[in-house]
Amino acid sequence: MWDWCFKQKDAVLLDLLAFCVSRSVDAIQRNHERPESQRFAEAEKLASAIGLNMNDWFKATAENYFGRVSKPLIMDALKQAAIEITPAMEKAKKSELATIAEREVGKTK
Repeated sequence: MWDWCFKQKDAVLLDLLAFCVSRSVDAIQRNHERPESQRFAEAEKLASAIGLNMNDWFKATAENYFGRVSKPLIMDALKQAAIEITPAMEKAKKSELATIAEREVGKTK
């Protein structure tokens, strides 16, 4: 294996390194985890060092995010996106709010 590595161009080795890092970094916060975990701090340092902005790669939808989190977290995401919270949003069922959030947050890019 090392012989192969020594014969490769820098770009190939950097691609291999990026792949290995991507398989070992886990920045997904699960329900039982606190956001101040050291794992998240390290992932944030890596993201900052390489200039990673997840807004460039991930679009929150009702299916992949809003429908999977609590109603208070959806409301928090709307507030963070500087979207005015209306009485209709506050009264909406979670599934309806998830769809609203997808539409409204999608407009903010």
